[in-house]
Amino acid sequence: MMKRELALISVVSKNWIFLVVAGVLGALAGHFIASQTEDSFEANAEIFVKFGNEYTVPSALSDNDRLQVDVDHPVALNAEIQILTSWPVIAATLERLPHPTDGTSVEQALEKLSVFNVANSPVLGLRIVDGNGQWSVNFLEELIASYLERRSALFKRSETRASLEIQRTQLSEELAELRTRIQLLERETAKPELGQLSEPSNANSAESALLALRESTVADMLSAIDAQEQKLDFFEATGNGIDVLSAPRLSEDKVGLGRTELMIITMLIFLMLAASIILLREIAGRERVETE
Repeated sequence: MMKRELALISVVSKNWIFLVVAGVLGALAGHFIASQTEDSFEANAEIFVKFGNEYTVPSALSDNDRLQVDVDHPVALNAEIQILTSWPVIAATLERLPHPTDGTSVEQALEKLSVFNVANSPVLGLRIVDGNGQWSVNFLEELIASYLERRSALFKRSETRASLEIQRTQLSEELAELRTRIQLLERETAKPELGQLSEPSNANSAESALLALRESTVADMLSAIDAQEQKLDFFEATGNGIDVLSAPRLSEDKVGLGRTELMIITMLIFLMLAASIILLREIAGRERVETE
């Protein structure tokens, strides 16, 4: 064992200049590679997803609001991730905040961005890695804003509002017609023709009562539509079940290897290569001596 160690020390002592040169060359190579490599910074944020009014069907009756569906949280959270990483949301974000140097496209932004569900929680994590740390933080801020706008548009009850507007128009026309007929009957009753018997007046009174009853019913239906639209306004205003749990922030550490680490690793690689070459030369020399 001692002889082997002495042999190694002898080999190193005879080739120490070669090893020093290899180490210096490795450090220089690492410095060059580091100078050509862009530093990467990581920005993170977290949003808390609450499911509520966006899944509720509003009713004209105050005690009859109900969930439209039973919310499957894993499926719903995956849907939120799909909205966050959808093309329109990323494109809107980049339109607000283009990259200052490389004009990042939607595809490039998606490669830099990761959105994930924090295990066993209704929290979504957002992470982006880029050479511009401040842009990364600002990008996540704009991404959350674009996401909230897109989400609000998706959960708007446009079809319900359109249906209510059609009903309102039809009922308003009917109500106007009923009131016109009631006014005409009132005029006829107030100014009976000469010699008119009481039977037509009684018929007019019966018809007026029926028209008044229908008028009241239609007016109540219009009031119910008003109440339903007010609930729609309330639910859409409070249906954004998203809170920013952790605002976008820049990680303190750079992503990947730093310049010093890269130089050390490259220097070690060069030293290992140099040592391998020395040992191979030594082995080849001994074999040649033994052969002779």
